[in-house]
Amino acid sequence: MNRTKVVRASLLALLVTVTGTAYAVGPWAGDRMGGLDGPGKLHQLVVRLDLSEQQEREIADIFHATRDTTLADRRRMKDLRAELLEQRTAFDAGKAQSLADEIGQITARTVYAMTSAHAEVYARLNEDQRLALDDMTARRGPAGRESRRDK
Repeated sequence: MNRTKVVRASLLALLVTVTGTAYAVGPWAGDRMGGLDGPGKLHQLVVRLDLSEQQEREIADIFHATRDTTLADRRRMKDLRAELLEQRTAFDAGKAQSLADEIGQITARTVYAMTSAHAEVYARLNEDQRLALDDMTARRGPAGRESRRDK
């Protein structure tokens, strides 16, 4: 295998890995995996943690603010995924690297926003609620859902 083919295969593998990671951890993950602002997440916390009305309002505000601040990145990530698909037929190493770099930056911002939001939510819980949330978190599987075995 010549050097060009090795470089091309390596960059393609990197792109697939970075895109997969970004897609899995980004705010758009909530749309299909019950992420921070995913369907029913607030209701799940209200029921499982017995949140007060004030806690529910504050946490809803956190969810909405996080979703709003990451909206541009979610839209850009959609565009980047489309551009990466174009690389299958017209691979350009420089363009691929640029796309991968931008995906990395978006992923970093997204992970920071989600971590910050989780910390804000945690700060609004009492000790019993924190223990219950810790238990819920410990039971989550690699896809961010509770394992069927644990139910």
